[in-house]
Amino acid sequence: MEQVKEYAPMAQKVVGTLLSAKSDRDIGISTNRLAKYRAAQLEQNAGQQIAESTVAAQEQQRKSDLIASRAIAVAAASGGGVLDPTVVKILQGVAGEGALATATEL
Repeated sequence: MEQVKEYAPMAQKVVGTLLSAKSDRDIGISTNRLAKYRAAQLEQNAGQQIAESTVAAQEQQRKSDLIASRAIAVAAASGGGVLDPTVVKILQGVAGEGALATATEL
């Protein structure tokens, strides 16, 4: 009986340490699972944003192409040629603005 009383505090410390270690391990596992879940959500959100910006960029490119087409049609209707320096400069400006708008959306 005397030996039990002597080793009881040490046994309590060992059991307490083991329970504390298990609790810390369980907390670590839960934290890891939560972090993985959050990472998966962020990846999904990023994929959606990439898809949305790609569609918006394609729309900007389509608008730029329509404006360039309209400029060519107006130049042809006015009797000027598409290779006229002023028309070429306008078309270059339209293409540049379209490329900038497309890149900005991406």
